Amino acid sequence: MRVLCAYNVNIDAVTTISSPGLSEIIQASGFKPAAMMPEMIKSPGDFLSGLLFCIKSGSGAELLVEDAGAARFIERSFDWGLRMGGNAGNAANALSELGAEPVVNVPSLTPRQASLFYPGAKVPGPGGKTLLAPAVAARPGEDLIHFVIQFGRGLRVTLQEEVITSPRENRFIASYDRLNSQQYEDPDFELYAREHIADLDGILIGGLHLATRKETVAPRLEEIESWKVFRPDVFIHTELGGFQRHEVAEYLVENISSDSLGMNDDELAMLERFQPGWRGIMEAARRLRERLGIVRVCIHTKEYVASVSHGGIPPKEEIAALTHGADVAGMLVATGKVQRSVDPSLGPNPIGLAVRDQFMRELFATGSGRGAYAIMDGDMLCIAPSLLVENPKTVVGLGDVMTASDFFCQVRARKGF
Repeated sequence: MRVLCAYNVNIDAVTTISSPGLSEIIQASGFKPAAMMPEMIKSPGDFLSGLLFCIKSGSGAELLVEDAGAARFIERSFDWGLRMGGNAGNAANALSELGAEPVVNVPSLTPRQASLFYPGAKVPGPGGKTLLAPAVAARPGEDLIHFVIQFGRGLRVTLQEEVITSPRENRFIASYDRLNSQQYEDPDFELYAREHIADLDGILIGGLHLATRKETVAPRLEEIESWKVFRPDVFIHTELGGFQRHEVAEYLVENISSDSLGMNDDELAMLERFQPGWRGIMEAARRLRERLGIVRVCIHTKEYVASVSHGGIPPKEEIAALTHGADVAGMLVATGKVQRSVDPSLGPNPIGLAVRDQFMRELFATGSGRGAYAIMDGDMLCIAPSLLVENPKTVVGLGDVMTASDFFCQVRARKGF
């Protein structure tokens, strides 16, 4: 299986914060964080405001860093561990582990960036004529680093006026990355995609959420449309993210030539208003799918994965794909690595199980494996619980790994592999 993975690859600098450490950093900084989430990071105060907003709400977010001084403040404030980052980079590694051959757009293929790819990933060589291992094609350049701050449930941070406690584990990402935010495409990747579109089994898109202007994302949308025109049969899935601007998110979903869209519940809220709970998420996903006229919308939450499709793969295969995605993501949480096999000691998330049971009772849904499905007015609604991991090793890249693993099964089902 050969899959095109576009567009963003970077290095994630990851840290997990503790209560005393963060309180000391805030006190020593002299900055007073604001109560609201900033649009982007232009100062150390903006960074602290965004981080504390996420901790207080238990939500995740990604903001662009626009100021070099703010980036230096972030870098020196924590101890960092380096790993693969970016939707396309994380997806490529997951697909490699599952046995596919991902062909990846890498905006800055430095030796350090190349060392983070799993065996099996490929990048186009000069002129897009050949495929090379990233280590072979690497060249000196600027490392693109995103700062990922993980926090656990129950993290307490003492401020002058209050003590805030995180209701759930999550992460806050501060991205100092001019190339991915400008939607840079490697010229050799562009040539390879144009000349070898017939050789592909699927296309997985991510990173478009980093654009802050419609004009920046428009060339990528035109390119994706050209791929779909040439290969209308190829399955294209686009994974969304935390957009900086609502108007860019709307412009993208209204104009992208994608069969399937994926996102988490926070990202769905940017596109559709909905009541909390599985029913609200399902109704919003149905509205979005119908409004866009696409085959499928997939929503991943902490507790379960859900999808709404019309004319997609059969229900049992859809449930199997969602479950596979949840399992591989769960193993990433448990071990910090992408793995094919699932630890049998990991059971389903009890909240996700309760949601599935309620889904089955209220919609007279049919059970399949760990999940269930129901047919409503021609739409197929599916749900599958996530795995429960008591002691997470990481909470970074879960959506990308879930998406890539689900996508792997989606392509196999469509191609008859």
